[in-house]
Parts: sequence; structure tokens; C-alpha cells
Amino acid sequence: MNTCSSKAITTDYLHEGLYEETVNLQNASVDVFSVIKNDTIRILISVNHNQINTLLNLTGVQPYELLYFDENKNFTGKAFSLFTGAAPFHIQTTAHYILLNPLFK
Repeated sequence: MNTCSSKAITTDYLHEGLYEETVNLQNASVDVFSVIKNDTIRILISVNHNQINTLLNLTGVQPYELLYFDENKNFTGKAFSLFTGAAPFHIQTTAHYILLNPLFK
């Protein structure tokens, strides 16, 4: 019988020092390109609006790994923005915290 165990990534993963900047998001959509001032640092987006979903416009943004966390800062999933081509690119998420981790420093 195969068993699989997983250890949850929790608040310890989002400790201060892991990210260099925090952005408080008041709107249900954000142009991530305008949020990023330095594309080599990790940025935590804290979602503070009353909508269910947040729309992230990642058009023109360098490659990032996006880590999603719920309201208790428990890890819920991840996605990638690879910046390939010239077409618009958006991601919609229900995450309350989004850690933008640059893939290439």
C-alpha cells in the first residue's frame, strides 16, 4: 500500500525576512507590473478587498512563481508567470496572500 504524507506550508513560510516588500491590495484587480519596483525581490501581496476573486494582470512581468495562501496563511497552491510572447496574461485567484517569487535573480 502506498501512502503519501505532506507537510503544510504555514505561517512560518511567510515569516518576515522571506519577502522584502508588502503590498496591500484594496482593489479586486491589480496590474502587477506597476507594483514591482525591483524585479529581483520577493513581494507579498495582501488582499484586502471584499470580492471573492482577485485578478492579477501579469502582462510584461518577468518570470515569477506565485505562491498562494489562505486567510490563515496556509499554503493553498502556486502558479507561474513565464513572460513568453507579447499577448496579455492574467491569473484569477481566491488567495488572501500571494507571494511573488522571481524565478531569475
